[in-house]
Amino acid sequence: MGARLPRLIGKAKFLLRSETGALYGWIVLLLPVFLLLMGLVTDLAAMYTLAGRVQSTLDAAGTSAVSSSLLEESILDGSRAPEIDPDKARETFLRLVKSNLRLNNGLDPQGKSYLEGRLVIKRLDIKEKGPPTITVTVVVPFKTIIFRFLVKEVRLPVHSESILDMK
Repeated sequence: MGARLPRLIGKAKFLLRSETGALYGWIVLLLPVFLLLMGLVTDLAAMYTLAGRVQSTLDAAGTSAVSSSLLEESILDGSRAPEIDPDKARETFLRLVKSNLRLNNGLDPQGKSYLEGRLVIKRLDIKEKGPPTITVTVVVPFKTIIFRFLVKEVRLPVHSESILDMK
């Protein structure tokens, strides 16, 4: 037994100095970091996509509302700038936004809407003269996918401006 003890001690010293298992330690330390980074990238991509979809919808609704609410007499009389009916433009804009984003009258999502909460219109300005313009700022709720344990909901501001150009 006396001869085996120095051999065991020598083997233990070799194992303590050996670096063969160091890779496993690094994997254990860095894997959670990589997973959190992938989650962050996933959430940011989903937010960017949602904001882009809403921006496109607002742009299209604004352009359609401005062009469909033109007053005929302002077009026929070429001596003055075109004018729009602001009430008709507002009504058309809201109707188009609700139908394209699948919202009810209270601006809450319904059916297969990709919004996860109520759309809040912070500003809706309609300029009827000059070049007719609709400017809108909305706040879109976004529920995080990966980081729900940190932040339950992010409110994304989206801005759109539609100008009628008669050139």
